[in-house]
Amino acid sequence: MTRDGQPTNTEKQASTPQAQTSQAGEKRGSGGSKEKGRADSGNSHSLGQGSSSTLSGESPSNPSFQSSGQSPGSRGDDTNATIDSGNNSQPPGSLVGEGSNQQAKSSRSDNEMREILDGIIAQLQRGAITKLNATSRVCEFIQSFTTVGDETKEVIIGTYLGEINATETRSSPKACTQLASEERCRQPTSRSSRARSPEARTNRSALDEFIESVANESRPGSPDGEDAHISKRRRLKRSQMPWFTQEQSDSFVQRPSCTRTTQILELFNGDLQSVKFFIKTSPSAPQGFPLSQWKRIFRGEPVDLDHVFSSLHRVTIDEERKGKIGESTINLGTSEASKKVKTAADWATAWRRAARATTFAFNHRERELNEYGDYIERHFAAKHQSSHASIILYDAAIRTLVGGGQHTLLTDHDQFTHLYAAIVMSDGVDHVSATSARRPIRSGSRTEICNKFNAGFCNFKDDCRFLHLCKKCGKSGHGKHDCPTNESRK
Repeated sequence: MTRDGQPTNTEKQASTPQAQTSQAGEKRGSGGSKEKGRADSGNSHSLGQGSSSTLSGESPSNPSFQSSGQSPGSRGDDTNATIDSGNNSQPPGSLVGEGSNQQAKSSRSDNEMREILDGIIAQLQRGAITKLNATSRVCEFIQSFTTVGDETKEVIIGTYLGEINATETRSSPKACTQLASEERCRQPTSRSSRARSPEARTNRSALDEFIESVANESRPGSPDGEDAHISKRRRLKRSQMPWFTQEQSDSFVQRPSCTRTTQILELFNGDLQSVKFFIKTSPSAPQGFPLSQWKRIFRGEPVDLDHVFSSLHRVTIDEERKGKIGESTINLGTSEASKKVKTAADWATAWRRAARATTFAFNHRERELNEYGDYIERHFAAKHQSSHASIILYDAAIRTLVGGGQHTLLTDHDQFTHLYAAIVMSDGVDHVSATSARRPIRSGSRTEICNKFNAGFCNFKDDCRFLHLCKKCGKSGHGKHDCPTNESRK
């Protein structure tokens, strides 16, 4: 100041905005922390204060400021950034890469979930958060999805924890690094670095499966609260099978009924535990049908008519036998049926119950099951009663071949001619087995003499458990009524 109160030329130059900016740049370049704090105390914010208010969501008092020593729009090194209030693409107070928790709650698309996880790694690389904080965020984000198996979660968490441990955070201030790396957050730097890791490439399929399962929410929890039954194994897809391409060819055409059956079976086996619970609590399901046979229907397996027939007057529960070896549980299956289907009437009774249960699960097969029942009953009517056991075996062979109706229908009679020739016809290779089923070999000690043989009407010759000897003379070849001693006495 001059004596008359007028400012000198030096003071005029120092009071201009250009001079203030130049001085602030010189002070920042010198590295003096005290000069840096005083340079912007008047009309501008320091770089650290501006980023702090931006992260907290508050607009700074002077949103228009630039880094000293740089022209507008230039980036400089990694520790400096330029914020221009004239850029309308980003409103004041917003920051790219933040708000990962809000994105996880509001949207679960594949890209956004990957960006959330990659954003956490990017913040760690910028020095915005510590390794402990990054680990906590990744674990909390992945563990929040209860519809994914624990094994899959461990694979994904392990992939990101390995990258967190290998990351070296920068030593620059947190706020400066966040602003300087704003543009780099938009580039897949962390994703490309993970792609270079051999272990990460191995687990990429598991990561894709995790993202897909969470985004689609395709596996709800079991209604009876048994979330532990959710399979921990990696679920395969039909498109991954080696025969998928051949099945998709134009030459392979599946019938509509078989296609519908396959679709329902895939639905059931997606969560078999829940399906079993739903069938037990359904008010319209056939009552009294064994749960073990429901399970066979849901798996596309033939029903055991002996168990169905035994369930008509069962006084005990048909439970599956289970054994334990340490902490592992082994399913031993159901016990042997207490009754066997032996006659045409027994078969008809058991078949009606089995057909009703199968139709309840596969409504489109009702006509097929009714026609098949008529087909077998016609065979019973055409054969002598002594041959009914072979018809029962013939029916079991047909249903074993058809299974759940995925490829062949029960009404495809031309597919069963070889079974009929082998089991029912007298010269069939399995006709002896059918005869044995009608008249099982008796066991026991052959010490007593057969009374029926001595009376002259025993039907069992070779497989009778009693001795075919004459009670009078003790010789074989004749009974008491044909004994030669009878004529000698006359």
